Amino acid sequence: MRGASEKGFTLVEILVAISIFLIVMTISLGAVVSILDAGRKSKTLKAVVTNLNFSLEVMSREVKFGKNYHCGSGGTLTTPTPCPSGDTFISFESSEGEQIVYKLNNARIQKSIDAGSTYQDITAPDVVIQDLKFYVLGANIGDGFQPRVLISVRGYSGPKPSSQSSFVIQSTVSQRVLDLATGSPPPPSSFTLSVSKSGTGTGTVTSNPSGIICGSDCSESYTDGTVVALTASPSGGSTFAGWSGDADCSDGSVTMSADRSCTATFDPTSPGYQYVRWEITKKRSSADDSCSLGTGSCIQVAEFVLLSNGSPVSWPAGTSATNPGGSSPGTEGATQVIDGSVSTKWLDFNFASGNNQIGSSILILNTGSGNSLTFNGYRWATANDFTVRDPISWTVSGSNDGVAWTVLDTRADETITTSRQTYTSNYNF
Repeated sequence: MRGASEKGFTLVEILVAISIFLIVMTISLGAVVSILDAGRKSKTLKAVVTNLNFSLEVMSREVKFGKNYHCGSGGTLTTPTPCPSGDTFISFESSEGEQIVYKLNNARIQKSIDAGSTYQDITAPDVVIQDLKFYVLGANIGDGFQPRVLISVRGYSGPKPSSQSSFVIQSTVSQRVLDLATGSPPPPSSFTLSVSKSGTGTGTVTSNPSGIICGSDCSESYTDGTVVALTASPSGGSTFAGWSGDADCSDGSVTMSADRSCTATFDPTSPGYQYVRWEITKKRSSADDSCSLGTGSCIQVAEFVLLSNGSPVSWPAGTSATNPGGSSPGTEGATQVIDGSVSTKWLDFNFASGNNQIGSSILILNTGSGNSLTFNGYRWATANDFTVRDPISWTVSGSNDGVAWTVLDTRADETITTSRQTYTSNYNF
């Protein structure tokens, strides 16, 4: 103990005083941090409110003075379409006659003044829109209800979770132009589907839903949004080659959202041939092809395949392959091109003299008496080595007596893959 005359503080008193001071400072600093955080949130919220107020004010004003509200991105934008369940997309005609579109995209509200061709963000980058819904009621003309739109926006603002501010905003706008129409709404828009035929073959095109029998009736009107399935039926001696015209015609299924024009191509079926001749007239280059036997320049092919509408045609049993005037090693003769394996090959040493790039090697395939192959394309496979030996120019012909030949296809300076034991693309005629 200390006497009455002793002055100063004990160690315990000093420690207690310091502890109380630290507690007070900690509480004070926490209060300061909270105040700063609240200030940041207040600033962020102010930015949100300012940006959203402007965006929603512009949007609400344009909706109010607009007409023909179309909710959802489907169908024709100029057709009034309600959506009691809501959608993230709305389009309408403005008071200036522009086709306005508002939609939610990548957490931003976007606006278009050209019917959706181009868009511009109308909310700031630091404002994240999590949900935007337009509820359109009474949009149909003559339904007895004045059109109105409920706009609902939900999101947050702020780059950091600690300073983010969430918001939910709703606004209801009624169309200022009175909907005084009476009676039933106008019938839906209709568009015309026109069908034409091309090619030297013949055939008929029909539709489902019915209406087109082309032939005789090659155009029909269908209501907006109708999906029309076109069927092309070739006549005897013809084959259907495919659709062309508008982009939506490519698979024969056409969605009527505008006038459409489709073309069906019919080609004559290729006649059958007992003999097929492949005359190779040029190889890839005149570089050394390492062919020291024969006349000095050679070509080689692993497989030769006929195609009917892209599918391989099987060689009849007993089909022979010969190489008139050619010279081949014993295991690399002409028959190797129809053995079904790219691991074997036909090698002709007598393509040309020296290292000439121009020459002639002829492959004749005889399916046998009484046989006839119908085909409208072919492909062949490169051999195992020496890309310089690959053919790049040739003629394919057909015959039924091996004497009179009909030229079916001629190719010149084709670009051939350098990959070995690999099929070329299909050559159709």
